Amino acid sequence: MKVLVFGASGPSGIQVVRRLLSQGHTALAFVRNSDAFSKILGDIGASAPSLEIITGDVTKAEDVSRAFETEGLDAVISCLGTGKNLSKTTVYSEGTKLILEAMRSKGLKRLCVVTADRDHPKASFIYRTLVKRLLGHIYEDMDRLEKVLDEVKDIEWTNVKPYQLVDHPFSGQYSVSKHHLEECSFKTSRADLADCLIRLALGPEGSSYAHQMACVGWKTSHAKVSAPEFS
Repeated sequence: MKVLVFGASGPSGIQVVRRLLSQGHTALAFVRNSDAFSKILGDIGASAPSLEIITGDVTKAEDVSRAFETEGLDAVISCLGTGKNLSKTTVYSEGTKLILEAMRSKGLKRLCVVTADRDHPKASFIYRTLVKRLLGHIYEDMDRLEKVLDEVKDIEWTNVKPYQLVDHPFSGQYSVSKHHLEECSFKTSRADLADCLIRLALGPEGSSYAHQMACVGWKTSHAKVSAPEFS
């Protein structure tokens, strides 16, 4: 299948592209800098026949529209981010608006967007006081993004919300829920997040998560699972 990935050069987006290619799918990677992306992607890929690299700015309508010129797209996955820039931003909200407009123009229906599970009732004191303050501008724009999604009825979006992302290998031992996960370690590897996104975008799991949030996290050590659980 053919998937367009926004934010493909970020730490989560690169995992999505790698996993799509390893599963035999075609990946269209929307990035700001194609040379930097090729170096990050490594051997698996910059020359892979099933990879197309599209250079552009997600806040520019003409660049986003150009990304949708390829025929036969099945789904869109957005892993937009700001890197180390923690200042005020509209990348999440305005970028997603442009993605939605372009999807409508092409009649595409499936979109998975990554934000964060930033309101978990069991979040630690450090998270509630320090992390949320540090990432305040990012979270404000995620709030705006979610308000945009709440008004969208004609596209089957899913708001995928990991808690804390880490660079660990794929485990497959994660859970997904439409509610905050009660029994989770508050961590998810980016490789597991990538697997979750692809399942929700292309697999049967996605049908029950249309117009829903999907919180994702590792199961706690005493309740591990051997395969992903979608509830």
